[in-house]
Amino acid sequence: RTKAMQVLTDNVIDRGGYEGAETTRDAMADEEVAKRLGTATGGPADGPGQSEEADLVHQVRREPENVDHRLNLATFYRKSGKLEEAALTLKEALDISGGNTGIRENLEDVELDLLRQNLNLARDKTTEEADNEEALRNVKALNGELIMREIEIFSSRVERYPNDLKMKFDLGTRFVKIKKYAQAIPLFQVCVKDNRLETGALASLGKCFIAEKKGKLAIRQFEKAVESINQIDEPDLYKEIHYYLGRLLEEEGDKSTAEHHYTEVLAVDYEYKDTLSRMEGLSLGDD
Repeated sequence: RTKAMQVLTDNVIDRGGYEGAETTRDAMADEEVAKRLGTATGGPADGPGQSEEADLVHQVRREPENVDHRLNLATFYRKSGKLEEAALTLKEALDISGGNTGIRENLEDVELDLLRQNLNLARDKTTEEADNEEALRNVKALNGELIMREIEIFSSRVERYPNDLKMKFDLGTRFVKIKKYAQAIPLFQVCVKDNRLETGALASLGKCFIAEKKGKLAIRQFEKAVESINQIDEPDLYKEIHYYLGRLLEEEGDKSTAEHHYTEVLAVDYEYKDTLSRMEGLSLGDD
């Protein structure tokens, strides 16, 4: 097996012209060549067109200073789920480009994908080993690391693209996750201007004001959201908005309007949270 692998490696090096390379950038190590040029079945590519990955690697080899070739290879790796290879290739492209902003953002996106992948693997482990406390701590740590990295990246992009309201909405949702409501509120208030984000931003504002113990402001946001929410398109958000309005109005003593909103929830989902018991409680109070 060892001799056979050596023959395959020699063939790859010979076809690619790597034997005469003189610099690190001109050629990769033998094992890296074999790794990158391997087909899906584990064997080497026989020639152009036999493996998309091999063709892309050959393009990089022929024109090592061409950034586009590395970007194409990184895109292939990302689509194939080879995130570590994608990150490595993008780092090479970033160095060659002299720090191109677009390439840096692509690299950041792949790094976030890697963090999410690791988080999902950690969660799978907790599912398989429910009593594994170390696995649970690992999930918590990875989740915290992901959120903080997202906040760092999204914050820089909001500064770079101040008119990108979707990015502001995403940043606001991350601030909510770490209970930084004061930072999230102004972001959501701006997002209300976008019809595509309006309802979600209003609902998020309402929840932020609840957390900040500003009930009247929360009611106002949810009332605005009710006017734009579509039950068919966003059933979960529809129930959530009406439920929170019911709770807030119940606390304000407006039982009649609270009952109306509870009714809207029950008409869609009869088992949603404690809506039924709350509505029954209002009826008993009236009796």
